Amino acid sequence: MNPSEFQEGEYVVVGRTIIDIPPFITDQDGTLQFISINLKELEVKTYVEDYNKARYRLLAVAEKVRNYAAYVIKARLPLTFDMVGKRRDTGQWLLPFAVFEGTTHLPITDGGARDISIFTTRFGPYDGVKPPYETLENLEQLRKWVEELNMKLKLAQKLLDKIKNATSLDIAVSSLGESLWAEGAKERLTNRWRAIEAIAKIDYRVPRIKPYMLFKTLRRRAKGPLGADQFERLRLLRNVSTHSVPPQEQSEDVHQAADELFRLAYEIVESALREAGFAFP
Repeated sequence: MNPSEFQEGEYVVVGRTIIDIPPFITDQDGTLQFISINLKELEVKTYVEDYNKARYRLLAVAEKVRNYAAYVIKARLPLTFDMVGKRRDTGQWLLPFAVFEGTTHLPITDGGARDISIFTTRFGPYDGVKPPYETLENLEQLRKWVEELNMKLKLAQKLLDKIKNATSLDIAVSSLGESLWAEGAKERLTNRWRAIEAIAKIDYRVPRIKPYMLFKTLRRRAKGPLGADQFERLRLLRNVSTHSVPPQEQSEDVHQAADELFRLAYEIVESALREAGFAFP
């Protein structure tokens, strides 16, 4: 996409995987091998009504892309983002630096010139994702690992292209992906419960979900059995994590519930995606 052809307020947000693979690797026999890596970029086009709020809107889009990638890969994927678009011509020719705030990831300065706007942000460590070298026996397996990662990135792009923004399915995928980036067990638990609620809204087509609806959605879509006592325990831990502060005695329970909810939430979100026509490997 050529930003010079955009209308004012149009932006494209492009996420690129940061991967820690050197261009040359020595094979088992000592031969220097060239590694060619061409990973799929994740791309979303958006519109910003008010340039003064552009950096907030663009960060929200970048977070969504990050979350979709995490959902598909089931792990944090380090990504760097360029957010390029069209603004009102400022008459400025000198290119400033595009920088972002490291803790919140919020873009701070626009690095564009004249009517071209360029923001940036990044998620994950600067050295990027490291291949599981300890499980890869040769260069061919490393290349296969890269190919599999590329296939997952293509699936993430397909989901971004096809799932409408702010729908229940979008909320479910994004919430589950966001839970993988959350630092605390309470936040992970809450995000995963939100994903389950979103799928229940698809099942029941109502704006407000009641506990029995969640239970029935889980029983219908999850692969493993779920008892009423188990559901009630998870529901109470979610409530105390969301609306209060769990006592120290419940810390282990909250961590275990967050892990348990990941399995349940992933199964029912995948079930809903399959119903919507998405194919998974």
